[in-house]
Amino acid sequence: MNAQPDSLKPPHDILGAVPYETPLWMLVGLVLLALLCLATAYWLWKRRPLKPAVAAPEPVPALGPEDWLKELMLLAPPSPFDAEAREAYYFELTRILKNFLQFDAKKPLVDMTTEELMAEFPRLSLSLKRDQREDVQAFVLKADQIKFAHSEVGRTEAEQDRALVEKWARGMSGGLRL
Repeated sequence: MNAQPDSLKPPHDILGAVPYETPLWMLVGLVLLALLCLATAYWLWKRRPLKPAVAAPEPVPALGPEDWLKELMLLAPPSPFDAEAREAYYFELTRILKNFLQFDAKKPLVDMTTEELMAEFPRLSLSLKRDQREDVQAFVLKADQIKFAHSEVGRTEAEQDRALVEKWARGMSGGLRL
């Protein structure tokens, strides 16, 4: 007697897959087809367009005191000398002055705010006389008033400020002549 209940018997007496023999030529063909697919994929992968090599940017030559002095000599108060023009003029003037201060002190000063620069100023070893140092500090504070508080200043005074910055710059760069 059979101890298996009817629910565990295979339906319709099917016991498994029907045995089927695969011919050898078919197995070899499938392997060759797979190898051909792999070789084609490899060939396509090798021929894929590569990202163009980005050439290294040419280094920008570092600007030095001669370049800043040229910029300073070319800087003139624009006409009309309205609030925007004054602001741009004094931004350039203080940028050039900070470049010279940084060059002379051998310390990064260009990105400093006025407050940071004023706090650092007594500790800087600059080739300026004491009265010139005080004048530079006063000029930086005055320039901030013009740039941010939109203080009034005339073209003549702006040109005098440029001449002062040029005088200080020549003193800090060892009497540079152009």
